[in-house]
Amino acid sequence: MRKERSISITSIGFVVLSLSFLSLSMGFIFGNIGFLFPGAVLVSMFLLSILSGVFTLRNIRPVRKVPRNIAAFEPCLIGLGMENKSSFFTAYSLKIKDTHNGIPVDKPCYFFKINAKTTQSTYYRHAFVSRGRIKFNGVWISTVFPFNLIKISRYFPLEEQYFIFPAKEKISTSKEFHRLARKHDLDFNIMPFMPGDHPRFIHWSASAKMNRLMTRCSNRDFLQPVWLQLDNHLVPHHQGGFIRAADEFEDRVDYCSTLANQLLHSGYEVGILTRGKYLSPIAGEKNFGKIQNFLSRVEFADGHYPKVSPHELVMDMGDRNAF
Repeated sequence: MRKERSISITSIGFVVLSLSFLSLSMGFIFGNIGFLFPGAVLVSMFLLSILSGVFTLRNIRPVRKVPRNIAAFEPCLIGLGMENKSSFFTAYSLKIKDTHNGIPVDKPCYFFKINAKTTQSTYYRHAFVSRGRIKFNGVWISTVFPFNLIKISRYFPLEEQYFIFPAKEKISTSKEFHRLARKHDLDFNIMPFMPGDHPRFIHWSASAKMNRLMTRCSNRDFLQPVWLQLDNHLVPHHQGGFIRAADEFEDRVDYCSTLANQLLHSGYEVGILTRGKYLSPIAGEKNFGKIQNFLSRVEFADGHYPKVSPHELVMDMGDRNAF
């Protein structure tokens, strides 16, 4: 972990410090107060900068505001702010930088002036490039006030943890989605025959084509739930090894999320199957966040899929290239 406080000299400060040493040296060598006085003034400016910076950062409390729902590769605004806890001291010229997973984000935010007992906030635009857990460690706050000679920085722990939702893919064209639905027996007018359906609703031509009894949906008040099966067992790719296998798995997760949204929009109940875990079928677009939340937490695992009825409709997300 980085040290909590650091002091560094700026380029202007290096020049001024060199001049102060030169002036003091000339004053002591020649015994001339005309050299000693400017040198002493420059040194006092350095000391004042250090004291001002340390006192300013002691009275600052950082705040962060993160959006509730964040999707991979989708830009979002993350809020950063500062609260000046001092009762009389005004803070000037502050810079704040966020930290994700132990790595500082090179998108600093600046504050010119924060009055006593007030809070100011701003936002920076950021896009996360991977799904899953993201950890906000803390923030770095620095100041060069008042003379831009010394930079005082301090690390403030501000631990938070969020889950990044899968990226949204563009497969929303109705033609492609209907073709995919028919491929998996999800036609909007014809569904597989279920016990209790009246034989007069059997669609014989579709049954011959599908090699299974099919019936019209007009005799039902609901659509059969759809299970999306996602294989989260990591097997090395024959060309790219584990890295390429992990990338292809992330593509399948994104595809699963997008397809689930399409199915919910069409009125289906959608459930998710992974090795060792499952999400029970849910309906309604308002519940899409539950599916995104589940998919954001999917990790690689071994084992078997939870058992479902043989009559359930299961769509394998690994068969995407077949369409």
